[in-house]
Amino acid sequence: MLQVYRRGPRQSCGKWRVPILQCTSLFILFRAVRTSSWLSGVCARYLIATWRVDETYLKASGQWMYLYRAVDKRGKTVESYLSRTRDVTAAKAFFRKALKRHGEPRVITLDGFEATHAALRRMG
Repeated sequence: MLQVYRRGPRQSCGKWRVPILQCTSLFILFRAVRTSSWLSGVCARYLIATWRVDETYLKASGQWMYLYRAVDKRGKTVESYLSRTRDVTAAKAFFRKALKRHGEPRVITLDGFEATHAALRRMG
Protein backbone atom coordinates (compact mmCIF):
# COMPACT_ATOMS: atom_id res chain seq x y z
CA MET A 1 0.00 0.00 0.00
CA LEU A 2 0.90 3.66 0.11
CA GLN A 3 3.65 4.38 2.63
CA VAL A 4 3.54 7.72 4.40
CA TYR A 5 6.81 9.32 5.36
CA ARG A 6 7.35 12.21 7.78
CA ARG A 7 9.22 14.12 5.10
CA GLY A 8 7.02 15.22 2.19
CA PRO A 9 7.97 15.19 -1.48
CA ARG A 10 8.82 18.88 -1.37
CA GLN A 11 11.37 18.41 1.40
CA SER A 12 12.80 15.32 -0.27
CA CYS A 13 13.26 17.08 -3.59
CA GLY A 14 14.70 20.13 -1.82
CA LYS A 15 17.40 17.87 -0.43
CA TRP A 16 18.58 17.21 -4.00
CA ARG A 17 17.99 20.86 -4.98
CA VAL A 18 15.15 20.01 -7.36
CA PRO A 19 12.57 22.81 -7.36
CA ILE A 20 9.03 21.57 -6.76
CA LEU A 21 5.88 23.57 -6.01
CA GLN A 22 3.49 22.78 -3.17
CA CYS A 23 0.61 22.22 -5.61
CA THR A 24 2.77 19.74 -7.54
CA SER A 25 3.53 17.76 -4.39
CA LEU A 26 -0.18 17.68 -3.49
CA PHE A 27 -0.99 16.53 -7.03
CA ILE A 28 1.57 13.72 -6.76
CA LEU A 29 0.10 12.64 -3.41
CA PHE A 30 -3.46 12.81 -4.77
CA ARG A 31 -2.53 10.67 -7.79
CA ALA A 32 -0.79 8.11 -5.60
CA VAL A 33 -3.80 7.76 -3.31
CA ARG A 34 -6.21 7.58 -6.24
CA THR A 35 -4.11 4.96 -8.02
CA SER A 36 -3.78 2.97 -4.80
CA SER A 37 -7.55 2.90 -4.24
CA TRP A 38 -8.16 1.98 -7.89
CA LEU A 39 -5.68 -0.90 -7.69
CA SER A 40 -7.22 -2.18 -4.47
CA GLY A 41 -10.63 -2.26 -6.17
CA VAL A 42 -9.37 -3.97 -9.31
CA CYS A 43 -7.19 -6.50 -7.52
CA ALA A 44 -9.56 -7.13 -4.61
CA ARG A 45 -11.06 -10.29 -6.04
CA TYR A 46 -7.59 -11.75 -6.60
CA LEU A 47 -6.24 -10.73 -3.20
CA ILE A 48 -9.21 -11.80 -1.09
CA ALA A 49 -9.25 -15.51 -1.68
CA THR A 50 -11.62 -16.69 1.05
CA TRP A 51 -15.28 -17.45 0.43
CA ARG A 52 -18.09 -18.18 2.85
CA VAL A 53 -20.77 -20.28 1.15
CA ASP A 54 -24.32 -20.83 2.37
CA GLU A 55 -27.78 -21.51 1.02
CA THR A 56 -31.16 -20.15 2.05
CA TYR A 57 -34.79 -20.72 1.15
CA LEU A 58 -36.67 -17.77 -0.36
CA LYS A 59 -39.68 -16.96 -2.48
CA ALA A 60 -38.79 -15.77 -6.00
CA SER A 61 -41.48 -15.04 -8.61
CA GLY A 62 -44.11 -16.71 -6.46
CA GLN A 63 -42.14 -19.96 -6.06
CA TRP A 64 -40.01 -21.17 -3.18
CA MET A 65 -36.41 -21.62 -4.30
CA TYR A 66 -32.96 -22.14 -2.81
CA LEU A 67 -30.39 -19.38 -3.10
CA TYR A 68 -26.78 -20.53 -3.00
CA ARG A 69 -24.32 -17.68 -2.49
CA ALA A 70 -20.63 -17.09 -1.87
CA VAL A 71 -19.49 -14.03 0.07
CA ASP A 72 -15.91 -12.78 0.37
CA LYS A 73 -14.10 -11.50 3.47
CA ARG A 74 -15.45 -7.98 3.01
CA GLY A 75 -19.04 -9.19 2.85
CA LYS A 76 -19.46 -8.62 -0.88
CA THR A 77 -21.31 -11.26 -2.87
CA VAL A 78 -18.96 -13.19 -5.14
CA GLU A 79 -21.55 -15.40 -6.82
CA SER A 80 -25.18 -16.47 -6.40
CA TYR A 81 -27.29 -19.25 -7.88
CA LEU A 82 -31.04 -19.97 -7.69
CA SER A 83 -32.19 -23.59 -7.72
CA ARG A 84 -35.45 -25.44 -7.19
CA THR A 85 -33.64 -28.24 -5.36
CA ARG A 86 -31.26 -28.40 -2.43
CA ASP A 87 -29.03 -31.31 -3.34
CA VAL A 88 -25.56 -32.25 -4.56
CA THR A 89 -26.41 -31.52 -8.21
CA ALA A 90 -27.47 -27.94 -7.43
CA ALA A 91 -24.42 -27.38 -5.22
CA LYS A 92 -22.10 -28.68 -7.97
CA ALA A 93 -23.75 -26.38 -10.51
CA PHE A 94 -23.23 -23.43 -8.17
CA PHE A 95 -19.57 -24.25 -7.55
CA ARG A 96 -18.93 -24.87 -11.25
CA LYS A 97 -20.38 -21.45 -12.08
CA ALA A 98 -18.50 -19.65 -9.28
CA LEU A 99 -15.14 -21.29 -9.99
CA LYS A 100 -15.43 -20.69 -13.73
CA ARG A 101 -16.13 -16.98 -13.25
CA HIS A 102 -13.86 -16.14 -10.32
CA GLY A 103 -11.18 -18.81 -10.17
CA GLU A 104 -10.32 -21.04 -7.27
CA PRO A 105 -10.20 -19.35 -3.84
CA ARG A 106 -7.59 -20.17 -1.24
CA VAL A 107 -10.20 -21.11 1.41
CA ILE A 108 -13.91 -22.01 1.19
CA THR A 109 -15.88 -22.00 4.45
CA LEU A 110 -19.09 -24.04 4.33
CA ASP A 111 -22.04 -24.42 6.68
CA GLY A 112 -23.13 -27.80 8.04
CA PHE A 113 -25.20 -28.88 5.00
CA GLU A 114 -23.70 -32.13 3.74
CA ALA A 115 -24.61 -31.67 0.05
CA THR A 116 -22.20 -28.75 -0.38
CA HIS A 117 -19.40 -30.75 1.27
CA ALA A 118 -20.16 -33.73 -0.99
CA ALA A 119 -20.26 -31.51 -4.11
CA LEU A 120 -16.79 -30.15 -3.39
CA ARG A 121 -15.42 -33.62 -2.66
CA ARG A 122 -16.83 -34.97 -5.96
CA MET A 123 -15.44 -32.01 -7.92
CA GLY A 124 -11.96 -32.71 -6.62
